[in-house]
Amino acid sequence: MVREIGSDGTLAPLDLMPAALALDARYFDASAAAAGAVGISSLIAERRIQGQKTGNLSAGLREAAFERAEVQILDKLQGHSVVGVLLLDQR
Repeated sequence: MVREIGSDGTLAPLDLMPAALALDARYFDASAAAAGAVGISSLIAERRIQGQKTGNLSAGLREAAFERAEVQILDKLQGHSVVGVLLLDQR
């Protein structure tokens, strides 16, 4: 899941709205099918969840962002000052 990182290293809160939509989508589709209509709520919810997982970025931009993050983390591990990277000791 992609989340924005603040300048102080904090993560943006999780947006659980797409998950809630996905849970309700099948119910709405079943209700539509019972009424004789085609429900597309599940398809819309799936697209929103996929967009959230990828941060709505193209594969190329996402890969470049992860490569840049890797370089910044390695720089921070070597003692360099890196804005937006906060490493926590998990011991």
